[in-house]
Amino acid sequence: MAKHHNLSDPDFDYDVVFNDFKSDGVVVIENLYNGEECDILVKETLDAFKKINPDLDYSDENVRKTWTKPESSSTNKEWYVPVYDWTH
Repeated sequence: MAKHHNLSDPDFDYDVVFNDFKSDGVVVIENLYNGEECDILVKETLDAFKKINPDLDYSDENVRKTWTKPESSSTNKEWYVPVYDWTH
């Protein structure tokens, strides 16, 4: 399971984050972007996906089915997305 690190934490330690990433292959860094920045980056990401395959179905219902929530998550804000199947 990915270890969580809060960028706003006064004890945030880049070396610890790097070592966790190195050992687990993934980390969750909380408070990296504010809501507006996150929305902009999501839009840019979706626009890039649309350039790769304009025929993909980006409807809310279809996209929502591809996202998974970690079992240990205590809030609805922590979501992971799997690799997309580009054949559909």
